[in-house]
Amino acid sequence: MIVDHPLYQRLRRISQTSLTSAVYPTATGTRFEHGLGAMHLAMSGFRSAWANASNEDVRTRFLDAVRADAPTRYADQLSTDLVRLVGLGVGGAALLHDVGHPPFSHVLEPLYEELALEHFKADPELLQRWRESARAYHEFVGATLNRDIVRDIRPDPLGYFILQILDADEKGATWSGALHSIVAGEVDVDRLDYVMRDAQKAGTEFGAIDYARLMSALELHDKEGRFRIAPGLRARSAVETLLLQRTQAYKWITYHPRVVGANLALAQAMDLFRKLTESQESFGPEENRHTAAEVFAPRWPELNYLLPSERELMRRLETESEGTLLDFGDQLQLDEQQLRGLVTDLRHDMQASVDDSTVIEALKAAGILAKALLVSGEPTQPLRKLLEEFLTFQQHALLRAKNCLPAWKTVDEFDSATEVMKEKMAKAVEASYDSVLSGPDVSGSDLEVILKEEQRELVDLIRKDPAIGVNRVITEIFDGEPRYLEQFGRHLGTIRNELEKTPGLWKVEYTGFTSVEEGDGATVLFDGPAERRLYESSALAQALARVEAARPRLLVFFFTLYPSRVPAGNDTDSKEMRQKLTGDVVDSALPEFVQMTLPTVVRERFDEASPSRGGSK
Repeated sequence: MIVDHPLYQRLRRISQTSLTSAVYPTATGTRFEHGLGAMHLAMSGFRSAWANASNEDVRTRFLDAVRADAPTRYADQLSTDLVRLVGLGVGGAALLHDVGHPPFSHVLEPLYEELALEHFKADPELLQRWRESARAYHEFVGATLNRDIVRDIRPDPLGYFILQILDADEKGATWSGALHSIVAGEVDVDRLDYVMRDAQKAGTEFGAIDYARLMSALELHDKEGRFRIAPGLRARSAVETLLLQRTQAYKWITYHPRVVGANLALAQAMDLFRKLTESQESFGPEENRHTAAEVFAPRWPELNYLLPSERELMRRLETESEGTLLDFGDQLQLDEQQLRGLVTDLRHDMQASVDDSTVIEALKAAGILAKALLVSGEPTQPLRKLLEEFLTFQQHALLRAKNCLPAWKTVDEFDSATEVMKEKMAKAVEASYDSVLSGPDVSGSDLEVILKEEQRELVDLIRKDPAIGVNRVITEIFDGEPRYLEQFGRHLGTIRNELEKTPGLWKVEYTGFTSVEEGDGATVLFDGPAERRLYESSALAQALARVEAARPRLLVFFFTLYPSRVPAGNDTDSKEMRQKLTGDVVDSALPEFVQMTLPTVVRERFDEASPSRGGSK
């Protein structure tokens, strides 16, 4: 069974919601159970879509398309019971859709993208394919691991269907794309399962969704050979509930400031740990100095769950041999087939051992060493600073140390902050666009008209609805741009700091999320053979879009430097510190940064979109 494969069993130890338990102690779900739930829903959804196909001709054309794509070696096996095999394929695809996630899921994905060159070292061609694919790290790695799993367990038509569905484009309108949309689309079993499961685990009231109605309402349609699966109009209330509950879950669970702060601390702790493994700064008495790299590098964990190296495999076998695996096989008197089987098993075990606990145990060991070096190691000043910064985030991520202050904790606080800063922000936006408009190639061009209208609309929005207007600016600058998050964090450190008596570190996170798609990816419902976009026909969907537009998109944190702590509870000192923190952001930092950055962002956007400047529309 696929579930029994070590690479799937690994998901038992990969958290579904990273450090959400920092706020919701029971939110401890794993990717393992999520995959099982998604599989159950996917198979149910396919049965309904098949039963609800618009007519028998659609079913016939669908099966003909499946047979036409299948390898000829499977022809005899596909002559009977094809519908059952396709349904199992959808279930298998849903089961395996998250196999590629690293420890702590999305939180450590940026770290893995940085480590990719090292992790793909054994297969440079694979590295090149990932770069060309433009896929997220966990998606590409998942596709690679899934091929290994299916090759081991299901080298048959079912394995073929699983991989075809997993690799398909849900918007491609092929038979496999239509089936992929059940697993990952606008109304899909991935979202349906995690919204219900995560809300239940967190103990919130969210997640009460009529999933049975949603799955039973799926329909299969065919328009001139283009297949599509979506709910019928009768399930609109259930679809609206799913969108509502998902929006609320992101707002109050996923993007709760303390959850975001804990996840940010984990990512920062690993980043600083890695810097310690490379640092040549020294510690110890003059006659016996050592570098940080000498002591921290051996404690860096083996994180490669894609292509573990032969060197690491030999280390795990606890052999001091300088030879190769073939030499090791000779020592054990194994023939080539036996050695190949042993190596495969060991590699799977090594891959499966890279999970959340790998990171936690490594951070624990590094934290103990860092504290010891600070107390008696006589580190250089740069090393002391690096150790203190590492412990600041390590203590918060692992021990929930009370050393983190968010600039705003609630939507109401964000509303108040944007109301205070709206005039400064409006003037910053005006000045930013004026800077671009003054360019010699803009005056008198079509671009000038577009920019002036955009400037007027954005400035008016900021003054009329500050939360939504400021968020629009924030999204323009920070969405998908980690470099600007880092730059803003550094800028915060340069302003007059009302908290300057408390040494600390500024960190910033952008929390983008689209509650309801409005464009080409919009949720559609079948009304007979016709398609109706939910956003255009649902007042609730439109209201959700506005709610999401006003949610704080930018979260700003001040971490007091180790070993400092924030005053506990809601006492006067704690509130005063947070008021000073918010004042720093509102009074100067964010409007200043917008005026520094927005001209470049606007200019780059139009340069990329303009054919005359080498871009494409």
